[in-house]
Amino acid sequence: MRRASSRPSTTASSKHSPSTSPARRPPVLIIGENIHIIAPPVKQAIEARDAKFIQDLAVRQVEAGAGVVDLNIGPQKKLGHEVMPWIVQAVQEAVDVPLSLDTTNLAAMRAGLEVCKRPAMLNSASADPARLDSVMQLAAEFDAKVIALTMGVDGIPTTADGRAGIAMEALLPVINREMTVKIHAHRADDILTGLRLAKEFNLKVTIDHCTEGYMIADVLKERLVEQGAGIIIGPLLSERSKIELKNLSFSAPRVLEEAGVPFALMTDHPVIPIQFLPVQAGLAMRDGLSEETALRSITRYAAEIVGIADRVGTLEVGKDADIAVFDGHPFDFRTHCVLTLINGKIVHNARNREA
Repeated sequence: MRRASSRPSTTASSKHSPSTSPARRPPVLIIGENIHIIAPPVKQAIEARDAKFIQDLAVRQVEAGAGVVDLNIGPQKKLGHEVMPWIVQAVQEAVDVPLSLDTTNLAAMRAGLEVCKRPAMLNSASADPARLDSVMQLAAEFDAKVIALTMGVDGIPTTADGRAGIAMEALLPVINREMTVKIHAHRADDILTGLRLAKEFNLKVTIDHCTEGYMIADVLKERLVEQGAGIIIGPLLSERSKIELKNLSFSAPRVLEEAGVPFALMTDHPVIPIQFLPVQAGLAMRDGLSEETALRSITRYAAEIVGIADRVGTLEVGKDADIAVFDGHPFDFRTHCVLTLINGKIVHNARNREA
């Protein structure tokens, strides 16, 4: 079994899931890797489409504490697009945990992702630029996480120092502040921990969610000036599904505005679909956020925080001509987008659809 640094939340159901008892919960994420085609019984079960055998393996691993089940089908060059969705669906019928899709066949990965009920992991991504780019595109499309192997052009190093060196090399863009670190934090203490680490290692960061950020607005303002961290709030249009969200409030944007802390709003798509971003901004206005800051939080501030304000975020000569035209106030849920331009070209025209 493979171990990682954190454990995803699981929901209760009739299917097998890891124990949520504090006494039994392991301090790390355990990935069960017993469903591996290199094992003759597993290979035979896959070839015979023996779902029961595969399901039993999955159940035993989850009962032993696995928080993720890895599905290694090998390259499967000819039948991967059939095998991966079959094994994903079979395992999902038996256990209620995230799955790790483990294959070098990108078509098989996509086919498996299309039937995954939960956000999945993509295993065995290497440092090969062409393959890594393709895997990252799949991960972005399906909101999947990536398990990267410490593999160089000559394969996996035989020593721990060699593997650590490859991992450190991958982190160089972060250490050099060329890549932003996304710190997902809800509670005030976790937000402060993230900012402390950013200061210690001189990292370029954004604090995503920042649910209790309004409770430490004065500290955030000080750290923004000192470190240049970006604040991204949301989703606010959500239930308090876990203890970290007990202080979730639509007044958070107003409090940060009053403290002089610039921020962007997000919906954490697909958790809350992106089309409800204007609705979220409108509800924040109901709780005191100014109209100007509400607009900036989903345009200008958002572009500045992610580093693309030279192209988008405001309507200026020389920037991308990405424009949306509405038949009413953009924060009114009755409003329709009647015209959309991207790079100056019309890509949506409501009049054409009506005709």
